[in-house]
Amino acid sequence: MKDANWALEREENNRRLCEAIGCRFISFFLSLGTGEGVVMIEGAAEAAALARTIYHRSGAFSTVEVDILHSARELKTIFEKADDFEKLYVPANRDEIDRMLLDE
Repeated sequence: MKDANWALEREENNRRLCEAIGCRFISFFLSLGTGEGVVMIEGAAEAAALARTIYHRSGAFSTVEVDILHSARELKTIFEKADDFEKLYVPANRDEIDRMLLDE
């Protein structure tokens, strides 16, 4: 951080990128303890993946992560759908999992 305006310049730079790739910029956060930054956006998963790729390619970051946050209402819907569909998925190591459970 070079001067007092640095964080505001970073915020504006991130805002321009987000608007250009079709997502809504919410805020830019920076930890003074770790130096890690967080850009919070709202938009399609594809836009988040595009932003991550651009940040990564810039070479300015040691790591770039994307996480999807869900509201409580969205989680309720997701969990209900999972209840309906989880029986369709059979893990490749089902037999091993069953043996481990029997050993307990």
